[in-house]
Amino acid sequence: MSQVNTPAAEENGTPSVKTSAKASLEDYFAKIDVGPVPPKSDPPSGDGEADTEGAASDPPVNPFEPSIYSGKAVPVGGGEVLDVPIPVTIADSVVEYEVTTQKYDIGFGVYAERMEEEMVVKETSRIQSHTNPVKGKFLVQTVPCMLVFAFDNSYSWMREKRITYTITVTPPSEDKHKENRRKLATKGLEEVLEDLGRSEAGHAESVQRREELDLEIRALQAKVEEKLGDLEQVVRDEETFERRINLSKLLRDGLECRLEGDFEDEEAGKFKGW
Repeated sequence: MSQVNTPAAEENGTPSVKTSAKASLEDYFAKIDVGPVPPKSDPPSGDGEADTEGAASDPPVNPFEPSIYSGKAVPVGGGEVLDVPIPVTIADSVVEYEVTTQKYDIGFGVYAERMEEEMVVKETSRIQSHTNPVKGKFLVQTVPCMLVFAFDNSYSWMREKRITYTITVTPPSEDKHKENRRKLATKGLEEVLEDLGRSEAGHAESVQRREELDLEIRALQAKVEEKLGDLEQVVRDEETFERRINLSKLLRDGLECRLEGDFEDEEAGKFKGW
Protein backbone atom coordinates (compact mmCIF):
# COMPACT_ATOMS: atom_id res chain seq x y z
CA MET A 1 0.00 0.00 0.00
CA SER A 2 1.46 3.33 -1.03
CA GLN A 3 1.67 6.39 1.23
CA VAL A 4 0.68 9.95 0.45
CA ASN A 5 2.40 12.94 2.06
CA THR A 6 0.51 15.82 0.57
CA PRO A 7 2.20 19.00 -0.75
CA ALA A 8 3.58 21.57 1.66
CA ALA A 9 4.00 18.86 4.30
CA GLU A 10 6.95 19.39 6.59
CA GLU A 11 9.52 16.70 7.37
CA ASN A 12 8.06 13.99 9.61
CA GLY A 13 4.72 15.78 9.33
CA THR A 14 5.75 18.29 12.00
CA PRO A 15 5.11 21.94 11.12
CA SER A 16 8.07 24.30 11.14
CA VAL A 17 8.63 26.26 14.35
CA LYS A 18 9.67 29.35 12.39
CA THR A 19 6.78 31.77 12.76
CA SER A 20 6.80 35.48 11.96
CA ALA A 21 3.18 36.59 12.28
CA LYS A 22 -0.11 35.75 13.95
CA ALA A 23 -1.29 34.00 10.78
CA SER A 24 1.79 31.77 10.85
CA LEU A 25 1.06 30.81 14.46
CA GLU A 26 -2.52 29.98 13.54
CA ASP A 27 -1.32 27.82 10.63
CA TYR A 28 1.19 26.08 12.91
CA PHE A 29 -1.35 25.10 15.54
CA ALA A 30 -3.93 24.24 12.89
CA LYS A 31 -1.62 21.43 11.78
CA ILE A 32 -1.21 20.24 15.37
CA ASP A 33 -4.88 20.56 16.31
CA VAL A 34 -6.39 19.07 13.16
CA GLY A 35 -9.11 16.69 14.21
CA PRO A 36 -11.87 14.64 12.64
CA VAL A 37 -14.17 16.69 10.43
CA PRO A 38 -17.26 15.22 8.79
CA PRO A 39 -16.33 14.92 5.09
CA LYS A 40 -18.02 17.15 2.55
CA SER A 41 -18.44 16.29 -1.10
CA ASP A 42 -20.65 17.34 -3.97
CA PRO A 43 -21.76 14.35 -6.05
CA PRO A 44 -20.88 14.63 -9.72
CA SER A 45 -23.70 15.86 -11.91
CA GLY A 46 -25.16 13.73 -14.67
CA ASP A 47 -27.86 11.21 -15.45
CA GLY A 48 -26.23 8.48 -13.37
CA GLU A 49 -26.66 7.98 -9.65
CA ALA A 50 -24.11 9.15 -7.14
CA ASP A 51 -24.12 8.40 -3.43
CA THR A 52 -21.86 10.08 -0.86
CA GLU A 53 -22.33 8.38 2.45
CA GLY A 54 -20.87 10.65 5.11
CA ALA A 55 -21.43 13.83 3.08
CA ALA A 56 -22.25 17.16 4.72
CA SER A 57 -25.98 16.51 4.61
CA ASP A 58 -25.66 13.20 6.46
CA PRO A 59 -22.39 13.07 8.42
CA PRO A 60 -21.49 9.84 10.20
CA VAL A 61 -22.32 9.70 13.90
CA ASN A 62 -18.76 8.59 14.58
CA PRO A 63 -16.21 10.53 12.51
CA PHE A 64 -13.82 7.61 12.90
CA GLU A 65 -16.09 5.30 10.95
CA PRO A 66 -15.38 4.75 7.23
CA SER A 67 -16.84 7.24 4.76
CA ILE A 68 -18.02 5.76 1.47
CA TYR A 69 -18.37 7.75 -1.75
CA SER A 70 -19.91 6.02 -4.73
CA GLY A 71 -21.38 6.72 -8.13
CA LYS A 72 -23.24 4.39 -10.48
CA ALA A 73 -23.22 4.74 -14.26
CA VAL A 74 -22.10 8.36 -14.02
CA PRO A 75 -21.63 9.78 -17.52
CA VAL A 76 -18.38 11.38 -18.68
CA GLY A 77 -18.98 13.20 -21.94
CA GLY A 78 -16.73 12.99 -24.97
CA GLY A 79 -13.69 15.23 -24.61
CA GLU A 80 -14.45 15.86 -20.92
CA VAL A 81 -12.81 15.15 -17.57
CA LEU A 82 -14.85 14.38 -14.44
CA ASP A 83 -13.20 15.26 -11.10
CA VAL A 84 -14.53 13.66 -7.91
CA PRO A 85 -13.17 15.51 -4.83
CA ILE A 86 -12.78 13.54 -1.60
CA PRO A 87 -11.70 15.37 1.59
CA VAL A 88 -9.44 13.64 4.10
CA THR A 89 -9.11 15.22 7.54
CA ILE A 90 -7.58 12.50 9.71
CA ALA A 91 -3.94 11.45 9.37
CA ASP A 92 -3.18 7.80 8.54
CA SER A 93 -6.51 7.32 6.82
CA VAL A 94 -6.61 4.42 4.37
CA VAL A 95 -8.21 5.23 1.01
CA GLU A 96 -9.50 2.38 -1.15
CA TYR A 97 -11.13 2.67 -4.55
CA GLU A 98 -12.77 0.44 -7.13
CA VAL A 99 -13.63 1.66 -10.63
CA THR A 100 -15.55 -0.02 -13.47
CA THR A 101 -16.81 1.31 -16.79
CA GLN A 102 -19.40 0.12 -19.26
CA LYS A 103 -18.02 -1.18 -22.57
CA TYR A 104 -15.01 1.14 -22.90
CA ASP A 105 -11.81 2.12 -21.14
CA ILE A 106 -11.20 5.53 -19.54
CA GLY A 107 -8.32 7.63 -18.25
CA PHE A 108 -7.99 7.53 -14.48
CA GLY A 109 -5.71 9.33 -12.02
CA VAL A 110 -5.60 10.46 -8.39
CA TYR A 111 -4.17 13.76 -7.14
CA ALA A 112 -3.78 15.32 -3.69
CA GLU A 113 -4.30 19.06 -3.23
CA ARG A 114 -3.17 21.05 -0.21
CA MET A 115 -2.10 24.65 0.39
CA GLU A 116 -2.64 25.53 -3.29
CA GLU A 117 -0.20 22.80 -4.31
CA GLU A 118 -0.78 19.46 -5.93
CA MET A 119 1.01 16.13 -5.98
CA VAL A 120 0.41 13.04 -8.02
CA VAL A 121 -0.85 9.97 -6.17
CA LYS A 122 -1.57 8.01 -9.36
CA GLU A 123 -0.61 9.37 -12.76
CA THR A 124 -3.53 9.57 -15.16
CA SER A 125 -3.49 6.64 -17.60
CA ARG A 126 -6.04 4.64 -19.55
CA ILE A 127 -7.39 1.69 -17.59
CA GLN A 128 -9.24 -1.37 -18.88
CA SER A 129 -11.95 -0.99 -16.28
CA HIS A 130 -14.58 -2.29 -18.71
CA THR A 131 -13.08 -5.77 -18.54
CA ASN A 132 -12.18 -5.99 -14.84
CA PRO A 133 -12.68 -3.66 -11.86
CA VAL A 134 -9.63 -1.51 -11.16
CA LYS A 135 -8.79 -1.41 -7.46
CA GLY A 136 -6.23 0.45 -5.39
CA LYS A 137 -5.31 1.44 -1.86
CA PHE A 138 -3.05 4.08 -0.33
CA LEU A 139 -2.38 5.79 2.98
CA VAL A 140 -2.82 9.53 3.57
CA GLN A 141 -0.49 10.80 6.27
CA THR A 142 -0.61 14.59 6.02
CA VAL A 143 -3.96 16.31 6.49
CA PRO A 144 -6.16 18.12 5.80
CA CYS A 145 -6.06 17.52 2.08
CA MET A 146 -8.40 17.09 -0.85
CA LEU A 147 -8.05 13.98 -2.99
CA VAL A 148 -9.21 14.41 -6.56
CA PHE A 149 -10.18 11.27 -8.48
CA ALA A 150 -9.99 12.26 -12.15
CA PHE A 151 -11.88 10.34 -14.85
CA ASP A 152 -10.41 11.50 -18.14
CA ASN A 153 -12.33 11.06 -21.38
CA SER A 154 -10.61 13.93 -23.18
CA TYR A 155 -9.06 11.59 -25.75
CA SER A 156 -12.47 10.37 -26.94
CA TRP A 157 -14.37 13.25 -28.53
CA MET A 158 -17.30 11.26 -29.88
CA ARG A 159 -17.92 8.58 -27.26
CA GLU A 160 -19.47 9.07 -23.85
CA LYS A 161 -18.27 6.81 -21.03
CA ARG A 162 -20.18 5.69 -17.97
CA ILE A 163 -18.31 4.98 -14.78
CA THR A 164 -19.17 3.27 -11.53
CA TYR A 165 -16.91 3.90 -8.59
CA THR A 166 -16.67 3.26 -4.87
CA ILE A 167 -14.20 5.22 -2.75
CA THR A 168 -13.82 4.36 0.93
CA VAL A 169 -11.91 6.52 3.39
CA THR A 170 -11.16 4.58 6.57
CA PRO A 171 -9.66 6.67 9.36
CA PRO A 172 -7.60 5.10 12.14
CA SER A 173 -9.26 4.39 15.46
CA GLU A 174 -9.89 7.32 17.78
CA ASP A 175 -7.16 6.08 20.13
CA LYS A 176 -4.73 5.83 17.23
CA HIS A 177 -5.67 9.31 16.05
CA LYS A 178 -5.05 10.76 19.52
CA GLU A 179 -1.75 8.88 19.71
CA ASN A 180 -0.71 10.36 16.35
CA ARG A 181 -1.63 13.86 17.52
CA ARG A 182 0.30 13.30 20.74
CA LYS A 183 3.36 12.19 18.78
CA LEU A 184 3.04 15.20 16.49
CA ALA A 185 2.73 17.59 19.44
CA THR A 186 5.65 15.91 21.24
CA LYS A 187 7.84 16.16 18.15
CA GLY A 188 6.81 19.77 17.70
CA LEU A 189 7.63 20.54 21.35
CA GLU A 190 11.09 18.98 20.98
CA GLU A 191 11.80 21.14 17.93
CA VAL A 192 10.42 24.26 19.64
CA LEU A 193 12.62 23.66 22.71
CA GLU A 194 15.66 23.12 20.48
CA ASP A 195 14.91 26.32 18.60
CA LEU A 196 14.31 28.13 21.90
CA GLY A 197 17.67 26.97 23.22
CA ARG A 198 19.45 28.10 20.05
CA SER A 199 17.64 31.43 20.12
CA GLU A 200 18.45 32.07 23.79
CA ALA A 201 22.11 31.20 23.21
CA GLY A 202 22.22 33.45 20.17
CA HIS A 203 20.52 36.23 22.13
CA ALA A 204 23.02 35.97 24.99
CA GLU A 205 25.90 36.10 22.51
CA SER A 206 24.35 39.14 20.83
CA VAL A 207 23.94 40.92 24.17
CA GLN A 208 27.56 40.23 25.09
CA ARG A 209 28.80 41.43 21.72
CA ARG A 210 26.64 44.56 21.96
CA GLU A 211 28.12 45.38 25.37
CA GLU A 212 31.66 44.84 24.03
CA LEU A 213 30.99 47.10 21.07
CA ASP A 214 29.45 49.73 23.35
CA LEU A 215 32.63 49.77 25.47
CA GLU A 216 34.79 50.02 22.35
CA ILE A 217 32.67 52.88 21.04
CA ARG A 218 32.89 54.72 24.35
CA ALA A 219 36.68 54.29 24.34
CA LEU A 220 36.86 55.56 20.77
CA GLN A 221 34.65 58.53 21.66
CA ALA A 222 36.96 59.41 24.55
CA LYS A 223 39.95 59.12 22.23
CA VAL A 224 38.23 61.35 19.69
CA GLU A 225 37.51 63.95 22.38
CA GLU A 226 41.17 63.86 23.41
CA LYS A 227 42.31 64.28 19.81
CA LEU A 228 39.86 67.15 19.29
CA GLY A 229 41.44 68.91 22.31
CA ASP A 230 44.91 68.34 20.82
CA LEU A 231 43.70 69.70 17.49
CA GLU A 232 42.39 72.89 19.10
CA GLN A 233 45.75 73.45 20.82
CA VAL A 234 47.62 72.87 17.56
CA VAL A 235 45.38 75.40 15.80
CA ARG A 236 46.07 77.97 18.54
CA ASP A 237 49.81 77.29 18.26
CA GLU A 238 49.58 77.66 14.50
CA GLU A 239 47.86 81.05 14.79
CA THR A 240 50.45 82.22 17.37
CA PHE A 241 53.34 81.24 15.13
CA GLU A 242 51.71 82.96 12.15
CA ARG A 243 51.44 86.22 14.14
CA ARG A 244 55.06 85.90 15.24
CA ILE A 245 56.15 85.20 11.69
CA ASN A 246 54.34 88.29 10.40
CA LEU A 247 55.87 90.45 13.16
CA SER A 248 59.34 89.03 12.54
CA LYS A 249 59.04 89.82 8.84
CA LEU A 250 58.13 93.42 9.62
CA LEU A 251 61.09 93.73 11.97
CA ARG A 252 63.38 92.14 9.38
CA ASP A 253 62.29 94.50 6.63
CA GLY A 254 62.71 97.55 8.89
CA LEU A 255 66.15 96.57 10.06
CA GLU A 256 67.38 95.72 6.55
CA CYS A 257 66.11 99.05 5.28
CA ARG A 258 68.02 100.96 7.95
CA LEU A 259 71.21 99.03 7.35
CA GLU A 260 71.07 99.58 3.63
CA GLY A 261 70.40 103.32 4.00
CA ASP A 262 73.13 103.89 6.56
CA PHE A 263 70.50 105.38 8.81
CA GLU A 264 69.90 108.31 6.39
CA ASP A 265 66.37 108.49 7.55
CA GLU A 266 67.50 109.67 10.93
CA GLU A 267 69.33 112.62 9.41
CA ALA A 268 66.27 113.59 7.37
CA GLY A 269 64.03 113.02 10.30
CA LYS A 270 62.18 110.27 8.41
CA PHE A 271 61.66 106.87 9.84
CA LYS A 272 61.23 104.43 6.96
CA GLY A 273 59.99 100.92 7.38
CA TRP A 274 58.57 101.43 10.86
